[in-house]
Amino acid sequence: MTTRPRPAGAQLTELRLFVEEICYNLCRFQHVVQEGLASADVRIHQEVYLGSPGAFADIRVMVRGAAPYFVEVKYGYPRETIIRHIRRKYGAPTEVTRCGSKVVLVVDTHRHPDWREGEIVASNAFFQRLPEESQAAFAEMEALEARNIGRVKAWRLRPVDPALAVSKEPSG
Repeated sequence: MTTRPRPAGAQLTELRLFVEEICYNLCRFQHVVQEGLASADVRIHQEVYLGSPGAFADIRVMVRGAAPYFVEVKYGYPRETIIRHIRRKYGAPTEVTRCGSKVVLVVDTHRHPDWREGEIVASNAFFQRLPEESQAAFAEMEALEARNIGRVKAWRLRPVDPALAVSKEPSG
């Protein structure tokens, strides 16, 4: 498998901002158009301070009646950088991150041949804060080498057994 060369510095930053803008609009579309919510019931903000120095969510989505969630656009980053950014932003719970229901990570998986589609990898700090029943869904993976940090223990969400998956297709 050949990979295309990565865009250079400023070009990659512009591309990442473009992808972030698309994600912002897709989140609004999801809630307003597909779920039929009123536009006033969906608040979406970019570059939201997360409560610790230098930590800002790319996007925070707040839907009336639901816990907010965050979207992180890490298009073009190497795997170790992605993990380091997520750990820096969400590794230590703050008043802002504690109320979040999830973090949606947008990455260019085609540039990461070892990153399976839909794969979820959690840091050890995140894993240790999960309730025991949630920890059971993860399997320890080989430690990752993170620049300026060293070896990082990580956990991978176990794949769902297709035999146990519930079909969402109508029967008949």
